[in-house]
Amino acid sequence: MNKFKEAALSKKTGKAELITLIIYTVGIVIIGLFHEVWFDEAQAWQIARCASLKEMIFEIPHYEGHPPLWHLILAIFAKNGAPYKITLKVINTVFSSAAIAVLLYKSPFPKIIRCGLPFTYFLFYRYGVNTRPYCIMMLAFFLAASFYKERNEHPWKYILSLTLLCLSSAYGIIIAGGLCLVWTFEIVYEIVKKKTFKTIPTDKRVYALFFILIIAVFLIILIVPASDTFYAGIFEEKSFFGEVFSFDFWNKFLDIPLDSWSTRLIKSSAPNIHIASIILGLLSWGVLISIASSNKKLLTFLFPYVITLVFCSCKYMAPHHIGISTLFHIFFFWIILDANTNIKIPNYIHHLRNTIKSSIIKKSVATLMIVLSIMPFYYSIAASYLELKYYYGYGNLADFIKENHLEDSKIMITWHNEFEKSSENPNATALSNALDINTSFSELPFEHEKVKMHLTYICGLGPTITIAFDHNIIMNFNVECPDEMYVHYKYKEDTKAIMKKWREKGLPDFVLCPSLIDEVYTEEELNGVKYLPIYVETNVIINKDELTSAKSIVYMRDDLFDDYPQFHWIYDPKADLYEIKHDD
Repeated sequence: MNKFKEAALSKKTGKAELITLIIYTVGIVIIGLFHEVWFDEAQAWQIARCASLKEMIFEIPHYEGHPPLWHLILAIFAKNGAPYKITLKVINTVFSSAAIAVLLYKSPFPKIIRCGLPFTYFLFYRYGVNTRPYCIMMLAFFLAASFYKERNEHPWKYILSLTLLCLSSAYGIIIAGGLCLVWTFEIVYEIVKKKTFKTIPTDKRVYALFFILIIAVFLIILIVPASDTFYAGIFEEKSFFGEVFSFDFWNKFLDIPLDSWSTRLIKSSAPNIHIASIILGLLSWGVLISIASSNKKLLTFLFPYVITLVFCSCKYMAPHHIGISTLFHIFFFWIILDANTNIKIPNYIHHLRNTIKSSIIKKSVATLMIVLSIMPFYYSIAASYLELKYYYGYGNLADFIKENHLEDSKIMITWHNEFEKSSENPNATALSNALDINTSFSELPFEHEKVKMHLTYICGLGPTITIAFDHNIIMNFNVECPDEMYVHYKYKEDTKAIMKKWREKGLPDFVLCPSLIDEVYTEEELNGVKYLPIYVETNVIINKDELTSAKSIVYMRDDLFDDYPQFHWIYDPKADLYEIKHDD
């Protein structure tokens, strides 16, 4: 037992680290083989394949919201005809495995932690299996942590790592900027205290900081949103103070530290969960701040972390962004251990532990800590299992088109709509409800709520489907620029003119997922025309151990059954549909 304990707490590297790296790499490769390309992954590949270098660097970042490095890396392969599935997975695996190698061989954590961290949810599933630029961010974080201790003696290693962090994501710019500002403050304090002003012109740190400042300013200029940029919260725009004083902001801000490891509290609707999330959130913040203070890293922790989480909570946060907090925590504890060889526990924690005499309370606290420690591994296993069991994303629609040779038919996909909040028709439904997994397979066109605004350019299925083909096979996807098979996040457009161009192509043969075709075509054009469901499959979005299910539905115009004898109407007794007769 003593030998095991000694080995588990050892900081020496050896066979365990190599075995861990091999298992991690093999693990993400195996799960990755079952991972279907989701919208964000397809969007990046399509940008890399279709956009020019000038567009990728100077135009698209204004709409995508992150630096162009990921697109430029993918472009090397996408523009030369590399297969998208294997290429995306190989690139992500290379960066993720390199990051884990740095963690295993350079971090000061005890062996049991070093070899356990790679299999937690964000490091394994989110950033190892999912193919996004966060694999680069993970590598940048770990390189920066490994060079942090010697940043004053060898500033360029640290600065170049932070530069890579900037290039990986907009959030990377914020965090790197925060760390550099704290470092600048430390350098200025040192110069003033020692009165070594004459050394400033020869100080390598000054030039290194000036270098990353230029890079950061350049990247910020590139990603500043254009005036017509669409993003998820554009129709619920609030002032900064309006956001900060909202419950949604505090729900995210307080819960991110714990959600980045052991819980899934954000956006929960249960009142009792709200109370628990506030309590746990305050406790987690209190512990982190007190540890930072005890280890003389309060400013290094608070400045970049708070700014990042405020931005994240105010503006835009997706489930994969929560893992940025995970990476920062690893960075934070890494630099503490590198400086002090151990983490100083705040005195109040020692005092509480000595004050509590009840064995029940002690066992409860111990049990809670064990559960919280196990949860990151449970989420990783659960997400991987769900990835193996279910179809992730809408790529099955591309498979359906290929298998049935429908590339040359007229295919229409759904687009984003903003509905009026109320409807005069009690039988009307919103498109989001029509996509719900429990909804009956209604024919098209169907009754729906009044549309407030059409966003014809937001066609999420576009990149996800066309990534499997060498040209745009969708009749209503980027009709003005069909060779650009990625979503253009521009919300100012002439909707009537766009729909007129759709209409000029005639009625679609197939409609993928419920679409508001009655908003495109006139009553006269749709008179006697019906689209009936011929294919349906469940697809999911995975977040830890949670599934969000939807339907992949293909509708065919009812006069085409003789042309496609392999298809049959999916009869749903809950739907009020007329009967289609087929010859025996």
